[in-house]
Amino acid sequence: MKLYRLMVSILCMALLMVLCLPVVCSAEITPFAEAGNVIQAWMDFSGNMVNVGGKVVKLKAGCTAKTTVYVQAKSGSSWIAKTSGSGSREASASYTAQRGTEYRAYAIAKIYDSNGKQVDTLKGYSSSSTY
Repeated sequence: MKLYRLMVSILCMALLMVLCLPVVCSAEITPFAEAGNVIQAWMDFSGNMVNVGGKVVKLKAGCTAKTTVYVQAKSGSSWIAKTSGSGSREASASYTAQRGTEYRAYAIAKIYDSNGKQVDTLKGYSSSSTY
């Protein structure tokens, strides 16, 4: 009787695997991180300069990007853009830093399909740091 239950359990598990395997292996199922567009922003200090950059590190096939990155300085509770730079998938900018001021990078990219229609907007921030 125990052997019979074991065989039925094994057959049920095998049937379940056969039914579920096509769904698991389907080419249509793509993890979100692999399917979407991704932007990164960074910031560093060099001498008395704050340098920022933004880059679209993952872009869907057939799409193009227009990226702008801003040097932002904190003023009270607000972030104020001090300067910017732009490019296609990557942009950078530099600004003369003031002692005691907190800075960060803000990157924004507009994504266009092959027909030139805007299909996505990406935004990213670096961590902030005080000069």
